[in-house]
Amino acid sequence: MREMEAAVNAERELCQQQEARLKAELASLEQDLQESKEKESLVASLEKCLQEGKERERSLVEEGAKREAQFKELLRSLEAEKDNLEERLMNQLAQLNGSIADYQQEAADNREHLAELQREVERLARERAELEAEAQSESDGAARLEEDMRQAQRESRSRSRVW
Repeated sequence: MREMEAAVNAERELCQQQEARLKAELASLEQDLQESKEKESLVASLEKCLQEGKERERSLVEEGAKREAQFKELLRSLEAEKDNLEERLMNQLAQLNGSIADYQQEAADNREHLAELQREVERLARERAELEAEAQSESDGAARLEEDMRQAQRESRSRSRVW
């Protein structure tokens, strides 16, 4: 019986060792399970963050595409407006150049006309001077003739008195 008791005790000790080993393994497995759950929770959290990041990236890409399209449209609009303004400016510049050329031609024509008028004034002044000189000469001649006539009359009277 002692042998049986020793065998039972040995068996009990072996069972206790196995139980302790199994409890240690169970505790280790429970710890591994807890760590695994924590890692699983962390992975789920990271996957959620990753998904949110992807959604945010997609949203930003869409917003970027919209803004790029708006920018391109604005750029096209500004280019068209710039071209329109350049064309209007060139037209106004052409009109201004035409007006300047017209004014320059008109000024040249006016200078030429003024020169003609000045020559005409000078010619008329010379003619007037000539006519005045001629009139003065005629007046002087008439005055001499009148004086000669008076002198002749006086002489004629004096002769007729003397006779």
